[in-house]
Amino acid sequence: MPTFGEAMMEVMEYEAKQKYLAIGKDEGKKEGRIEGREEEKVNGILKMAEVLRSLNLSQTEIIEKIQKSYSMSYDEIHMIIS
Repeated sequence: MPTFGEAMMEVMEYEAKQKYLAIGKDEGKKEGRIEGREEEKVNGILKMAEVLRSLNLSQTEIIEKIQKSYSMSYDEIHMIIS
């Protein structure tokens, strides 16, 4: 039979594990939301590029118009739509 001190240590270890599991779940949810927003952003850029291409705009004009809607560099947008 464990002593009172040993039992208290087990309880504290269990509570610490539960706390860190909860923190891990929260962090995972946060990362998932961030990844989801990034994916939506990329899909929005691709759709916008598709529409602008249908207007027969040059690649540079397309990227410049997308830059007005999204705060990204020319190279970042070029990489996404290429």
